[in-house]
Amino acid sequence: MSYTISANEFSDNLIGLNMLSHTRSFHHQAIFKQHGCVQWRCFNTGHGLIYCSLSGRFNEEIRIEEKVDDDYLFLAFNQGSSPFVRALSNDKHLHLHRNLCFSGHMCQGHRSYNLYAKEALHVNHFLLIDPVFLQNFCLESLFETHTSFSMFESDYCAIHRANEITERQNTLLHHISHAAHALDDSLQALYLESQILELIHSTLTLQSPLKTEARDQEIRLSPDDVKSLEKAKKLLLHSLQTPPSIKELAYKSAINEFKLKKGFKTLFGTTIYGMLHTHRLEQAKTLLQHNDMSVQEAAKLVGYKSFSHFSKIFKERYGFLPIQARSVFRSHPKE
Repeated sequence: MSYTISANEFSDNLIGLNMLSHTRSFHHQAIFKQHGCVQWRCFNTGHGLIYCSLSGRFNEEIRIEEKVDDDYLFLAFNQGSSPFVRALSNDKHLHLHRNLCFSGHMCQGHRSYNLYAKEALHVNHFLLIDPVFLQNFCLESLFETHTSFSMFESDYCAIHRANEITERQNTLLHHISHAAHALDDSLQALYLESQILELIHSTLTLQSPLKTEARDQEIRLSPDDVKSLEKAKKLLLHSLQTPPSIKELAYKSAINEFKLKKGFKTLFGTTIYGMLHTHRLEQAKTLLQHNDMSVQEAAKLVGYKSFSHFSKIFKERYGFLPIQARSVFRSHPKE
């Protein structure tokens, strides 16, 4: 019989997981002491990138419930025993096997539980990435290419199997873990951040034989492919509030997922997420400038569930807060 740690209890212990924070912070502490010897480390860079790790042993089988409150991309590295993950929205499940790297995305509203075996050594590293961070470094398309092959997908989450963890990734994870263990000055923080960035680069540019073969295939778009992609674009832009998943979009557009992603970029010059993100913000800006509605109403209408996240990315794109949109329009009506 497993012991259940609720989502609220779990989040209360995971100090530092605030994607919207602009302050660099580091936390290292023992958690769930009554259930074993487990260490939690979290380094928040303050600009949309968080490294965290959970390592140790539980003295009984533990079922940890998880609830996601932000939208983010992630890279995950499992160096220990294989936890069992089950999504509550559609009952899909998988084992995150030892010595594998996974990537994917989480959306606000995702709920799942992870099952950790008794006395097994668990060592999990996570990089949580704000999509805006990838856009600022022009890495969005590279991340999407890296996640072309989905192995697990629910309404609010997609997980992709990347590769076995390489020797270089193991070395970087060792350096990051060691630096996070002894972080006590700004120079060490800078070193830790540099190692995290190198780990991201190393992972996103890694090519497995399967991905190399797929990436090297020339994308030839037939007239039917173009029609399917145009249909996918139309479906996407007519569903800003509740956009379809990649799998659903491919099915409704009569095209496979790989050609949908690669062909979308070829035909429209941007990724599926990039177009969704751009049109959401443009629509929100228009609503705020020409209608008498609150920022919260505009954000909800275009599909943003987190008001603070919407305000942050709106300002990053336009240079002013959404609450200032109407006054800016009156001052510069041609913008």
